[in-house]
Amino acid sequence: MFELAASIHQLKLNDTEIGIFTAIVLTTHDRRGLQGPKYVESIQDKLLEALKLQISRNHSTEENLFGNTIVKLPHLRTVGIQHNEILEWYRSHWEKVKLPLLFAEIYDIQKHEDE
Repeated sequence: MFELAASIHQLKLNDTEIGIFTAIVLTTHDRRGLQGPKYVESIQDKLLEALKLQISRNHSTEENLFGNTIVKLPHLRTVGIQHNEILEWYRSHWEKVKLPLLFAEIYDIQKHEDE
């Protein structure tokens, strides 16, 4: 995860590009239980075009920056899947672990009654 973060940092994207990239990550059209996946996919396509345009304007001398950025998406998705698996484990084993109350609240994990 830290290597992935470092590799994204090395891209030297500006705040606008990071914002668009984050929106692309969040608009995954094949999430379980999603209503309107075609609509979400069309939004993601527009965001991809916006990112491509921003990168071409701001980094015109860096030939493969858009491709190098987009190639991070599967890695981010893998980290997200792993994170969800860990959260599901905590949610199903909440009685065996003692999490800080803030974590339990943020990640919607049941708390012990004595807390």
